[in-house]
Amino acid sequence: MSKAITNTSPLITLSKMGRLKILRDVYDEVIIPKAVLEEIKAKNDFVAKDVVNNLDWLKVIDCPEVDRKKFRSILHAGEIEAIVLAQSIGSRYFLIIDDQAAKRAAKLLNLPVTGTLGVLLEAKRQGILEEIAPLVELMREIGVYLSDEVIKMALSTAGEISQTEQS
Repeated sequence: MSKAITNTSPLITLSKMGRLKILRDVYDEVIIPKAVLEEIKAKNDFVAKDVVNNLDWLKVIDCPEVDRKKFRSILHAGEIEAIVLAQSIGSRYFLIIDDQAAKRAAKLLNLPVTGTLGVLLEAKRQGILEEIAPLVELMREIGVYLSDEVIKMALSTAGEISQTEQS
């Protein structure tokens, strides 16, 4: 098992799917930057309540001071803090982030990055989930954009479709 720092969108997605605790099952420690918690709490919805009710295992950490200009204006506060926190803590932590611009920024900084789909794949690899296909479909149903190509690659990686079916 490993450790992770997550941004807002994976928390929202997993909560809407009723699978927030999968993070706890997959990772020994899950950290959320304070800005991420503030973004979620500002929504004041069931996701906010779900996250707040799980702060016994979601560890909230203040982010070191950051020059936001360094990240231009393309990233949100939670994404910036997640990246900066991952950078300050070191590469022992996976950064869980779904936004493509944020993923590119993290990769440029040589940070290990995954997304919500990657968390599901890891859960399957660890035997926590028997299959990911129903959850991938649920992600789409709740409004997460996943291209057909990405879904086929994920299901192939999970061993849920063959390479010939992927074509």
